[in-house]
Amino acid sequence: MKEEEILGILPLHIRTIIKQADINWDELQEIRLRIQKPVILKYNAKTCYLSEQGKITTRKEQLHIVTSQEIRQAMEYISSYSMYAYIEQLKQGFLTIRGGHRVGICGTVVMDHDKVKTIRHISGLNIRVAHEVKGCADILYSRCTRMGKLIPTLIISPPGCGKTTLLRDMIRKISDEGQTVGVVDERSEIGACYQGVAQNDLGIQTDVMDACEKGQGMNMLIRSMAPDVIAVDEIGSKEDVEALFFCAYRGCSILATAHGKNKESLSKNPYMREIINKKMFQRYVILEQRNQPGYIAQIIDENGGPKLIKILGSLIVIFSGIGFGFHKAAKEQKRLEQGIAIKRMLYLLQGEIRYGFTPLPEAVLKISTKTEKEYQPFLKKVAKQLETHSEESFAKIWQQTADQKLKQVIYEPKFYEILKNMGETIGYLDQQMQEKTILLTIEQLDDQIFLMKDQVVKNCKMYRSLGISLSVLIVIILL
Repeated sequence: MKEEEILGILPLHIRTIIKQADINWDELQEIRLRIQKPVILKYNAKTCYLSEQGKITTRKEQLHIVTSQEIRQAMEYISSYSMYAYIEQLKQGFLTIRGGHRVGICGTVVMDHDKVKTIRHISGLNIRVAHEVKGCADILYSRCTRMGKLIPTLIISPPGCGKTTLLRDMIRKISDEGQTVGVVDERSEIGACYQGVAQNDLGIQTDVMDACEKGQGMNMLIRSMAPDVIAVDEIGSKEDVEALFFCAYRGCSILATAHGKNKESLSKNPYMREIINKKMFQRYVILEQRNQPGYIAQIIDENGGPKLIKILGSLIVIFSGIGFGFHKAAKEQKRLEQGIAIKRMLYLLQGEIRYGFTPLPEAVLKISTKTEKEYQPFLKKVAKQLETHSEESFAKIWQQTADQKLKQVIYEPKFYEILKNMGETIGYLDQQMQEKTILLTIEQLDDQIFLMKDQVVKNCKMYRSLGISLSVLIVIILL
């Protein structure tokens, strides 16, 4: 359908060669025709050219050059051979064709008492392809409604960022969710009405005032159709603003679009500045040019949403930074605590051997219930392996189990190595030598703890300070 609508207004030769091109019409945004210039296509957010061979290319060789006759032919197709019927639209510098596609027109402007009378000697056409993208407004709907009711919203966008596409889908969503929507479609871009019937899906509770000046259309809808929401595209004139206030004072929520880079840029227009100052809109949606239509760069809450968001964001960053610093410091402290806990475990093992005269395998099992939880799986598995694999050496079982159960829970590698190495000899010794081996291991742990103490204290201070400093720095940069 879209392909037929666009091809139907193209000059015959251009129509023939463009049919040969492998075009994804869902990604085609613009076709530009300029006399004595190549055919230019804005395709998938890139500028391309049309060759005489019917190919889409980025090379400026063997391109089709537009003639004045082709421009004239295109205008005849666009106006159905009756330019007089479109004289009012011509005054605005564009024509809207079936499907909601807009054709921008460039040429010699004829003035009549400071007003545009018509455009003659047309030299350039810009065919902007309308796209209906269902679902693109889902996120916007969730952010700009409250309890199923629209919060007055203004969509701000530079040309070509998909604001009309986003507006169209937002209208559909609002309507299907239960609110009556009145649309003033001055240029027939939103609904793409044909014989009064919208060709685009605008929802089940939408009324369209097609080809009507925005200010007058809004007044007519208020008086006749009792809408919950009034939707209009590209506001900015004095008449638009007066009509918007008329609607707002009668309890209608407004959904509108405006050309601009951001909220601040709208203030340069005295009429839009009045709208902003009187807080007609509670949500400002800023769009940016991306590879997808209607890309939302920012949603501004008139009641201080962005400031609140910045404050909350800053607090999150600060607390996250502090939390990270204190987490790292706690981990450093845990290294020392683990050394002391391992010593305590070894003292328990020594006590079972010395005072209980308990064989080593049984002693390991007994202390498994008395030591810290993180070491219990290791000790229990050693005891179980010694019972079920009696043919294997104590050293092998101890070291293999240490690799499986201790390596991931002991933060300090030195402590792990000391404890693991103890298993190399203790299983071959008598009771007295086992005690001495355990005491020697404890001494090695003491030496390592002594060496670590000062470094751990320094690291704790460093991580805490670093966490605070970095978070504050990030907040300063972001703000």
